[in-house]
Amino acid sequence: MFRTTIMKQMLKPCIAIVFLCILQNIAWPTTYYVDSMQGNDENKGTHAHMAWQTLGKINATTFLPGDEIRFRADSIWFGVLKPRGSGSKGHPIIIDRYGNGELPVLNGEGLVTNVVHLHNQSYWEIRNLEITNYLQGDTKLRRGVYIGATDYGTLRHIHLVNLIIHDINGDLKTKDNGGIFYEITGHSTPTRFDDFLIEGCHIYDIDRTGISNRSSWETRTLTTNTNWYPSTNVVIRDNVIVNDGGNVFRISGQTTNTHIYNNTIYLGSSMSTRVIWHKSWKAWPDETRYDNNIFYNLGKGNYDFGFSTGNVFSHNVFYGNHPSAEPSDPHKSTSNPRFVDPDSRGILFSTGAGFQLQANSPCIDLGQAIPGNGALDYWGNPVSYSNTATDRGAHEYTE
Repeated sequence: MFRTTIMKQMLKPCIAIVFLCILQNIAWPTTYYVDSMQGNDENKGTHAHMAWQTLGKINATTFLPGDEIRFRADSIWFGVLKPRGSGSKGHPIIIDRYGNGELPVLNGEGLVTNVVHLHNQSYWEIRNLEITNYLQGDTKLRRGVYIGATDYGTLRHIHLVNLIIHDINGDLKTKDNGGIFYEITGHSTPTRFDDFLIEGCHIYDIDRTGISNRSSWETRTLTTNTNWYPSTNVVIRDNVIVNDGGNVFRISGQTTNTHIYNNTIYLGSSMSTRVIWHKSWKAWPDETRYDNNIFYNLGKGNYDFGFSTGNVFSHNVFYGNHPSAEPSDPHKSTSNPRFVDPDSRGILFSTGAGFQLQANSPCIDLGQAIPGNGALDYWGNPVSYSNTATDRGAHEYTE
């Protein structure tokens, strides 16, 4: 009995010491504030009154899971945002705004290739920024947002939400030039994206492509998969497309089970854009669905499906001109969707509000429910994904 008692007394302080060591090694998430007008890079950055000032300070910092970087509203920064570090599952690193006013602006001035740049970094969410990168008369490669992965494995959870990306000129000869470009390079380690989201973004006045991607692990034919490592759970939704000068939806290669739904596409009378183009790239697309979209085609917009297979259209609106290649749809509507003001300028255009539905729109409650639709429309209105009917287009009408 005496020996047992001594052992218990000896163990108690050891357990306490180990417990204290564990607490000391916990890294708690930190929120950093950045203010281009009143900040100072000598500050700690951990409070709005002790904000950092420059992108250089952010770019020199390695952020940890759960950290947040908050840019002050009504402020502007010049150059490239290229922060370091990765988040973790359930603890992404978040870039967002703070304070009242207009969105924080990141302006590359046409002097940088990418205004926002992440490479081989997982678990990031970038929200509520205005991004531009314009230099008149120059044709060098430029982009608003670039997400890259090289011989990484699976890069997870990249969310780009509520970004306004505009006025980016550059190289018209490559589709890599534009608003958002995400790519996979390298050949030694199979690499892909998983859980890649582009949601609620407004992209306009862009050379040459609004949203595009490329992968070095793309090779697949009808008989072989020699270099095929496809990205998964890639979602692009609730983004408003106006007067696109090339192709609205271009799907190339043997992509399968692509689902395109609840978009609003507007082409003015002077436009001759291909609304949909299915293109061969070593193989043809297969099993592509288009549901609840509004194709408002006042110009010469056409459709080209090539030899793609398994295309399905349901509950779409085709208003305006009707080219012979317009797809069949058992629940097609050709009625005017009755937007608030589709030819709007100013605030109605910049917010997309001109493309909201009026109370008498024939699109209201005549769409079909889409499971897993994200539960919100472009403007944040709730959207059901149960058996109840939804609206057609990017706007879910509410009173």
